[in-house]
Amino acid sequence: MAVRADNINRRADAFENRSDGERDLFRLQSTGRFETGGIAHNLTAALDVETERFTSRDANAQAASNQRQRRRQTSLVGEYRLSSSNGLSAGAAVRHDMNDRFADATTVRFDAVAAIGVVRLHAAFGTGIADPTFFDQFGFFPGSFQGNPNLIPERSRSVEAGIGWAAAGHSFDVTLFDANLTNEIIGTFNSTTFIAGVANATGRSTRRGVEVAGRAELARGLTLNTSYTYLDANQQQVAGSALV
Repeated sequence: MAVRADNINRRADAFENRSDGERDLFRLQSTGRFETGGIAHNLTAALDVETERFTSRDANAQAASNQRQRRRQTSLVGEYRLSSSNGLSAGAAVRHDMNDRFADATTVRFDAVAAIGVVRLHAAFGTGIADPTFFDQFGFFPGSFQGNPNLIPERSRSVEAGIGWAAAGHSFDVTLFDANLTNEIIGTFNSTTFIAGVANATGRSTRRGVEVAGRAELARGLTLNTSYTYLDANQQQVAGSALV
């Protein structure tokens, strides 16, 4: 899969600057399925190779925005899932990213669901990583925005657990969740140069709370759905001085 984006800025037909971005993704995936003793097993392995390129050119040949950048990430993914006739299902996944711009990273996810009669128990845990966009790192817009090549990836961790009930077309579920985010990429503004940018935030942003959802069939063709979320969030908005 290939995606390309070109942007040209002119003023009164006079060329000012242009930027060109390109993203190529190669993906190979294989899945195997088999059963043992009434349990269905699914094994998946995948390989992703993503290459990104960015070129910026200004009318001024000496402008700092003139640049040509490239980065590549190779990812190995493995996932195992099982489901049984007694209402139990579970899964585990691991992903290892090898990046030529950032440190290699491994992320995981585990989840499980157990149905006991009309009651359903469920839980999940996962870690994640999000790389800065090419524009965050190297983007440039004259007099208003300058990218930050020193950015590092965001990292997240989340856990949730809940219990649900379903019978005769009615259902009710309560889920507790807790998540945090470090190295969050936030916007910055230099009051001296009046130029905006981005940086990694210090500290940790947190999000925790509870979600409640219900469904009731009041009559044939008439269903009532309700939901409620209580969220306690703290977003870190202080940029790390060493990363600006």
